[in-house]
Amino acid sequence: MKNNRFAPILALAVFAASFIFFTGCQVDPVQIGQLGVGKQIADDRGPVIPSPVCECLNSRYASEALSAEETAALLFAREEAKMARDISRLLSERWGTQIFGHLYAAEQDNFEMLGCLTDKYRLHDPAFATPGMFSNEILQSMYNSLSGQALNSHNDALRVSALVQEFGLYDLTYRGKQADNADIRVVFGSIMLDTRNNLRDMSTVMNGAGISYVTSYINAGLYQSIVNSGHEVNPGICPGN
Repeated sequence: MKNNRFAPILALAVFAASFIFFTGCQVDPVQIGQLGVGKQIADDRGPVIPSPVCECLNSRYASEALSAEETAALLFAREEAKMARDISRLLSERWGTQIFGHLYAAEQDNFEMLGCLTDKYRLHDPAFATPGMFSNEILQSMYNSLSGQALNSHNDALRVSALVQEFGLYDLTYRGKQADNADIRVVFGSIMLDTRNNLRDMSTVMNGAGISYVTSYINAGLYQSIVNSGHEVNPGICPGN
């Protein structure tokens, strides 16, 4: 893993939390994925519930040794899905709009699927059970800032939700290139496909409401190519089951 970093972590945390939504800045996915990894945290977490998805990942995909990059990617992705889920749940309760309920259900599925992997590889799960609480300092700052902004107005809530989906796609695109374990790649690929579909849904809702949106993480050309194309069918991580 490369060692080039943006300067002081604290400054980056404040910068990301305070200005990401308004300036469209990007945050280094390597750095944010490492923050909080390995530190002592409380055991206020929800259990990974055995499911057909977990059984599939255990039985149909070999357990291969994880690289440091794959470990960091899994831990960060688990909490990133929790952040997306917690924000979507908050906005569904606040605004009662169908799109937020849909996003909440999708992110809950992603969160549980990633939990299957952290359990499979016996990693110390960083995800707290308490909504809005995170081990990763950058994700905690992002949640605090973005959830506050999203409660200001329904339009802001839609923009924040699109940004969170964008952030997830941007981060997993980067981390997916560093993973060679088949189970990680199939889970990341499934989440990225669903995220592209979520962006299409968000774009439809925002366009229908006359809301402008400027991308913050992926370039405008990629965003337009996604939202102007049809929904993709997700075959799942165990086709045929």
